[in-house]
Amino acid sequence: MNKDNIKISVVIPIYNVADYLPKCLDSILLQTYGNWEIIAVNDGSTDNSLEVLQNYAKRDKRIKIISQKNQGVSAARNTGLDAATGDYISMPDPDDFLGLGCYEKFINTLKRESRLIDIYAFNGITMFVQETMHKNMMSKLSSAQDWGGFATSHFKDWRQHRGLIGSDMSICDKIFRRAFIEKHHLRFPVGMICEDRFFGAQAQLLTKNIYVVEDYMYFCQQRLSSLWHTLQRNVFDYLIISDQVEELYKKHHFYKEAVARHFQYLAHETYRLIYRVAPELSEEFIQNVRPRLIRLYNEIEDKSQINPKHLQAYEDILNLDAKAFKQKYANILW
Repeated sequence: MNKDNIKISVVIPIYNVADYLPKCLDSILLQTYGNWEIIAVNDGSTDNSLEVLQNYAKRDKRIKIISQKNQGVSAARNTGLDAATGDYISMPDPDDFLGLGCYEKFINTLKRESRLIDIYAFNGITMFVQETMHKNMMSKLSSAQDWGGFATSHFKDWRQHRGLIGSDMSICDKIFRRAFIEKHHLRFPVGMICEDRFFGAQAQLLTKNIYVVEDYMYFCQQRLSSLWHTLQRNVFDYLIISDQVEELYKKHHFYKEAVARHFQYLAHETYRLIYRVAPELSEEFIQNVRPRLIRLYNEIEDKSQINPKHLQAYEDILNLDAKAFKQKYANILW
């Protein structure tokens, strides 16, 4: 890889986000580093998202549009990965946007470091952009915090640091080396939500070369109409992915170290998702979570690792019915 001419492929899955897409695209066009391509995968949008894309593509030849029948976000991301030609891959959501200078700082880090970087991670901010129960509130995504205070560091082996275990598995606040992705045939599970957690877990368990910075460079906009706010039976995908991540930990001989963090992830996601679950599915969802959490809790040797808020959520999941649990956790900012 020629460090003087590093190319970034920006893979964006797009479905009915016409109102938000310009801000996302503008944040890339305004980047101070210019050797990039946008692979915009229009996944069967029924609004004017394609028209927005076409107007932008007329202005900038670095924007490539691929249209396909609606297959879901995972399939759209996979299509984008297949078409990418860059040295590195960035995968923002189409309703989010990047901070100015994000790619330039990344490139400068690559040029400065002698080792290859498989995953470059930065911080982000979550913003609630519609009238929800969290109106006018903001929360920080916790990439650098989850990495155990080792921000602005290049880890020879991140797994040796206790604070990094089971850290943030999202993909939008990271940049991945494409040769690393292809070497391990990393793709997203099609037809499921939580697809980024499985991809992120695989990637982090397969590499020792991760670089983390404290810069807040990703801005996540939470929309009431987004997939995560309209959960039906697809909410059970979250439990399937959770089980698959457990199997990944076991496969990579990392389960003992990761079990406490995975327990906390499961408890956290339960109260994060519960108010989005259709009322007729809430009780079934809670009943499916309980045995998983009980098993994980019993396998944690040092219970002091558990954050008190997650321990309280665990106890409430065991002792409250879905309606009562929903009421108690409806106003908690995740």
